[in-house]
Amino acid sequence: MKSIYRAREMVREKVSVLQGENGEDGLAVLKAQKMLHTVNGVVQNVKNWNGPDKNADTSHETLLQKEMEFHIAAKENNVEKMTSLKGQKININSRNNLNRTALHFAVAKNNLNAVTFLLNHKARVDIVDKHGLTVLHLAAWSADLNIFQKLINAGASQKSATEDGMNVLHFAAQHNKLSIVDYILTELQLKDLNVGDKKGKKPFHLAAENGHLNMVSKLVDLNLFSPDKDKDGNTALHLAAKKGHSDLIGTLLNLFEDIDQPNEIGATPFYLAIEGKHIECGDLLLQAGSNINAATHDGRGALHIAAENGLKNMIHFLIDNNFDIKPNPNDKNPPLHLAIRRNFIPIVDVPSNDVEDNEDEIDTDKDLPSDLDQIPNYMTKENVPPESGHDLNDDDTGRKISSSTKAKPNYMEIVDVLMERGCDLNAVDTRQQTALHLVAEFNNIDLVQKLLKSGHCDLTIADKQGKTALKVAARSNNTLIVDMIIKAERYYTWKKECQDDPDNQKEFQDSLIDFKQDHSLQTRRLREALWKLAYNELRSHGWKKLAQVWLFTEAQLKAIEEEWTGQASYKEHGHRMLLIWLHGALLKDEYPNKIVYEELTKLGKRRIAERFRKHSTGDTFFKNCTIS
Repeated sequence: MKSIYRAREMVREKVSVLQGENGEDGLAVLKAQKMLHTVNGVVQNVKNWNGPDKNADTSHETLLQKEMEFHIAAKENNVEKMTSLKGQKININSRNNLNRTALHFAVAKNNLNAVTFLLNHKARVDIVDKHGLTVLHLAAWSADLNIFQKLINAGASQKSATEDGMNVLHFAAQHNKLSIVDYILTELQLKDLNVGDKKGKKPFHLAAENGHLNMVSKLVDLNLFSPDKDKDGNTALHLAAKKGHSDLIGTLLNLFEDIDQPNEIGATPFYLAIEGKHIECGDLLLQAGSNINAATHDGRGALHIAAENGLKNMIHFLIDNNFDIKPNPNDKNPPLHLAIRRNFIPIVDVPSNDVEDNEDEIDTDKDLPSDLDQIPNYMTKENVPPESGHDLNDDDTGRKISSSTKAKPNYMEIVDVLMERGCDLNAVDTRQQTALHLVAEFNNIDLVQKLLKSGHCDLTIADKQGKTALKVAARSNNTLIVDMIIKAERYYTWKKECQDDPDNQKEFQDSLIDFKQDHSLQTRRLREALWKLAYNELRSHGWKKLAQVWLFTEAQLKAIEEEWTGQASYKEHGHRMLLIWLHGALLKDEYPNKIVYEELTKLGKRRIAERFRKHSTGDTFFKNCTIS
């Protein structure tokens, strides 16, 4: 393969020499060019057979060594080197595999001396790279007015557009080239360049999107303000809000009558500001009258964004500004559900492929367009202005953030904040499941405890499959959560009975109730006695008889029996039932020993009752025990 490359270079050198000696139409030149085409065909066939050469410098693959050096000299503004190489009869219009010439690189680097040298030696200004980018586009992007004027005087096409539909006015507005915009519109009178690109963005959109306040003012003065929407339905106000350009928002607010126009997905500028984590922009829009409760077509509001992305301060900001936290019946995923799901289903960062495998994508971490060899396509995504030096992976302080080291939000804190600020715990998602359904499904004991202690969970709500949170927990085989929910059901049933009784003055503090397993020393002897009762004394249906006396529901008994099967499973079932009952008895300030003894006696189990009394001796009647 290397020998074929060398042969091709020898033929190219011969073609270059013959062109210098005989001119473009010489017979010798035609023969040499025909031979070069043949060699190129052989090279391409061999490459196709062997696959891509990963070690090849793909950016300069089609250049001779001296032509490569000439391109590098143009980038470095090394006119002395360029003069030396030009004396060796190199082709100053030689192109790399992306169809870029030395003039492309000199202009991109704003190298006035190199550009002047190339233009004086008749460098072509009409060559378009593989993406439609001309040297005049690059001048409007990153050069100064002097270079731009030189290219105009050299005959560069003023109205050509890239494959993305961008012309010189787009580039100049996008990169805040005030003098070039003024020259285009006042000297060249090219106001017909004020059109939308293939994304529907006019120069005014691009200036606003990139936060160029002076450019926006310049375009307004030149009567090029555009209230139009791009193909995504975004106005300039949408684009500025999305990027967090708070210094520009005030100016744009004076230009737009309707500041709550929705885009194609129904997002308003305020929604996009929140989505971009820009509180300051959001605040400015609210002060101007934006609707804080505006939602997209799929029912997502600003609070959904804040909850899903773990933005605690944003949640406080929204609720402090009277965001309506009442559940929407058409809400597919309420904010609380989103936070819970994000806590248990982390988002995995997918690593990007190498540049050589994605030649049509932009690397936004690069300073564009100075390093054109490394950026095969600088048009397919939103660009970083060359002068900005801003990295999309910087945080608000300018510190670099790696995708592998970014701090992950604490979604448990987000759940706490949403609960504290009054979000409805009984809101349901598309499966008709509440937050408790989700948490039971994810088997998180601590979060189940928080929800149950809130006192606001409706434990009777069933999802689309007819399952309550208790049934979901039972199907998930988490006995601890099943027992916690049954304890809560029995506690809140008793609480309601007390509150319905006008003679009952008992005060309840739900936040102090613990629905987890009891491991306290105060109840240890009694719990041991209950274990012996369940495992050594009661028969297969004995525990159910006690459960029925103590008003356990059929659903609760089925949930207990869901886990553990076999001939001896009733022992574990009975033990769990007794501990659940004990939890409620202690909350009611009852005498657990006495109650168990009496109920066993009523069932004709006098001997078992006596043995239970002996096992629990030392803690008689247990009046003062409390559950932790």
